[in-house]
Amino acid sequence: MVDQGWILILQGADMQAALNEAWKKEQELTGKSLEEVERMYAELVEQFRAFLSQEEDLDRHIVLDNPYTRVRDTSLAEIIMQVVNHGTYHRGNITAMLRQMGYPSVMTDYALYWYAT
Repeated sequence: MVDQGWILILQGADMQAALNEAWKKEQELTGKSLEEVERMYAELVEQFRAFLSQEEDLDRHIVLDNPYTRVRDTSLAEIIMQVVNHGTYHRGNITAMLRQMGYPSVMTDYALYWYAT
């Protein structure tokens, strides 16, 4: 849901409008099978690929009016870094929870992704 909001912002949507659209995804995801969620995620990945292949200036700045903090001038590159770091944060949390439950941890390094694709 969060990544859906960020791609909308990268594509030019106002942050509040993007968040509203992202929260709608929660209802769409409810009750979906893992396969359906994977398909939806693959579609989102394609949206990011299309954006990155078309955007010529990742240093371009936009004004981000974050309802949880304040207005900030930021670059598209900084937003992309946020998307990547946010996912890393959650993967780390999941790994820590698995370890606390007695399961072996899993590797979450980005470099492993390079070899998986």
